[in-house]
Amino acid sequence: MSGTSLYRALIHAGAPEAESREAAAELGALGRDMSEAKLMIAETRIMVRILVGLVIAIFLLLLKTML
Repeated sequence: MSGTSLYRALIHAGAPEAESREAAAELGALGRDMSEAKLMIAETRIMVRILVGLVIAIFLLLLKTML
């Protein structure tokens, strides 16, 4: 549900306009926070994959020099 649809639903239900605007703004802020959290998780997953690849590459290089 978007902030606009929440606002319209609250107004239609008879809630005061100020409270409806505040609730819609909070929903919008929550959506932005969730987007930032998803981005941080995606960045972390990419970093972990790169680090695992580097560790494997170093291990293979060390193994090659030992043989």
